[in-house]
Amino acid sequence: MDTRKKEASQAPRIVLGSSSKWRRAVLNDICKELGLNSETIITISPDIDEKGIRDEDPEKMVMTIAEAKAEEVVSKIDSHPSIVICSDEIILYQGKVREKPENEQECIEFLKSYNHAPAEALTSVVVITTNADKQKNVKRAVLCKAKQHFHSITDQVIERLLKQGDVMYCAGGFASELMTECHGELEGQE
Repeated sequence: MDTRKKEASQAPRIVLGSSSKWRRAVLNDICKELGLNSETIITISPDIDEKGIRDEDPEKMVMTIAEAKAEEVVSKIDSHPSIVICSDEIILYQGKVREKPENEQECIEFLKSYNHAPAEALTSVVVITTNADKQKNVKRAVLCKAKQHFHSITDQVIERLLKQGDVMYCAGGFASELMTECHGELEGQE
């Protein structure tokens, strides 16, 4: 076999451990910036019980969930060298953890509450590289924090967001990208 073909066949692939279209879009943007072909990214849903992972420290909890997702995805892949990327996000509102809303009413309550106090996003990203023997070579984890203040989130905005539907699958019941008209000050990392 030609050496270049062998090297190309063993070049690490990118595996996104998520079913989130938002995370896929972010990774596509990063690939575009780096001149990489985002069409070769493999997506695998980790399918873990996130609610079964709890910690009193929200930062530890969000990191532990992302790590569990990454370990689960690594267990599902074949022996091709891979770069596995997993993430998790929770929202803190006045010190209380908010994950995906349980129902539409809870989502409405979440959205209305952001008129009174900001939402703090805690986002963790875990990257694990594997070799052809599925041995983990490198594991990196990072935690980012951002506090989003909002101007008035009106009933019309809430109705539009619920009709669109994505907010039901987002931590804290909001998708910042869909509510830019409501954005106030952003503190921290985006």
